[in-house]
Parts: sequence; structure tokens; C-alpha cells
Amino acid sequence: MEDIDEHGVRGLSKTLRSAGRYVSNEFRYRVSHAPEATNVYDREWDLLILLDCATVDMMEEVRDEYEFVGTVGEHISPGTCSDEWMNHTFTGRYRNEMARTLHVTANTSSERRLDADRFLHLEEVWRDGWDADLGTIPARTVTDRAISLTREYDADRTIVHYMQPHLPFVEADIDGNVVTPVGVEGEGYTLGELHDECGYRRDELWEASVENLRYVLDDVAVLLDNVDADTVVVSSDHGQAFGEDGVWSHPCYTYVDVLKTVPWCVTSASDTGTRRPSYEPADESESDPQVDLDEKLAALGYK
Repeated sequence: MEDIDEHGVRGLSKTLRSAGRYVSNEFRYRVSHAPEATNVYDREWDLLILLDCATVDMMEEVRDEYEFVGTVGEHISPGTCSDEWMNHTFTGRYRNEMARTLHVTANTSSERRLDADRFLHLEEVWRDGWDADLGTIPARTVTDRAISLTREYDADRTIVHYMQPHLPFVEADIDGNVVTPVGVEGEGYTLGELHDECGYRRDELWEASVENLRYVLDDVAVLLDNVDADTVVVSSDHGQAFGEDGVWSHPCYTYVDVLKTVPWCVTSASDTGTRRPSYEPADESESDPQVDLDEKLAALGYK
């Protein structure tokens, strides 16, 4: 309807095309994916830590380096990208659970998929925690925000959504896509472009992605030492393809196993008080979210 309001009758065809794509994607989801997918709210956890793009094989590779990883189980996600995962996770069926959930996210898909009023508290770290030099939201920023807020809120459940191991690479000198608001094409190259156009071998991209995973797991260790949770799950919203079935990265509504099947590692957490981050929430009356977005776009050369 926004297209019609803005463009009159000419906007009608745009609206119909958008609706058609939505119906088509929903049909593909329900036929190809929904029967086997499980909503995270139907599983047991007090703290759910999401490592964007982490795969089962990636977690298996580093499992001996992190005691809390332990046995790497599997979970069939309802999304093959963050946008789709949020759309099919935070539904009306789980409104009661959401109302008691503290949700800390670095993923910009929250801008159009999540409603803050539906959660006990929704903290969109990307709005003020984006790092222009890294082109992403640093893991430590998410960790500190999560520590502060878990101590402030008495939540039944807490979700902490990190951006890594999603591109860009924090440690490796490879020019991967920077994180941008939804709908904005980021600078840098996608995983597939790095392989097909830039000449990086699969094993080089794999190792760089695993290094991104180590980067964020180091921070998960800090988080687990500074929050209380009997049942902690380290998982992902979706996986990442490295050429399997001809697929690279994580295109939405692409139902290959490596995108659907994500790790499910169960551990626990105890607040030792070793880290006491200082965080003052932004004054919503003085903050304009669109200004934040415009600043990010300007830094990326889009404004």
C-alpha cells in the first residue's frame, strides 16, 4: 500500500509484484522447509546465542578449542537467511514467550522484521554500535551490551545475536561485504564473488570464516563468565554455503542442507562478575534512528 500511496496507480503494479514474490517465497517455504524446521521457542534454553552464518562443520572444527562448545548437535532452522529466520521465528504463536524475552541483536534485519513492543526488551546494537573501520558490529560491543542488560532485566529467556562469523572478515585481509542496513548493497565482495571473481580458493575462504568464528567465540567465553543461565545454547539463525550444490553464502529461500542445518551446542553460564561494562541506554526522545542509518550509509558512500 505504501507504493500506491506514494506513486498512485503506477505503484499498484509494484505492490502486486512485491506481494507475488512474498506469496511465492511463502509457498516455497511451506512446501520445502516448514515441515522439518523447528522454532527455537519450542526447544529448551534460557540463553540462546546466535552466531550468524555458523555451520555445523565450522563448529566441529573448533570444538576442541572451546570447552563450552562440547558436543555439536544439530537444529533445523526455519530460515536460510536472517530476514527469513526472524520472519518465521517471531510469530504471533509465540507472543507470550517473546514478551518475556530479552533480545540483544547486532543483525540489521531487525529493522523491518522485529517489533520492540513485542519483547521484554529489544536492543538493536547495530543502531549505535556499528564500527566504520571494521564495517560490522564488533563482538565485544554485543557482549558488553548483553552483560549489562541481562543484569538489568529479569528475563525468562535471553537471545544474543552476534554478527560473526558473517562477513566481513575481522581478522583476515580479505575484502568481504560490510554489514549494512537491510536493502542496502554493502561495499566489498560476497563470498561467491570472492571465489568466482577474485580468485580466492574455497579453503582460503573457509579458513578466514573459521577465524571469524574463533573471533566471536572468544567473546562468547567472556559472556558466559558474566551471565547466569542454567541452559545455554550456542547456535545460528542459518548456515553458510561454500559451493555446496553450487551455492555460495546464504541466499534467502534456498533450501540446501548447509543453510538449513545449524549447530546446537548446549552448555551453561555463571556470572563471576569479572567484567562490568559501562553502558548508558540512548535517550529515545533525543535519538532519531533514521539519523543513525543515514550516518552509516554516509560512511559507506551511499549518502
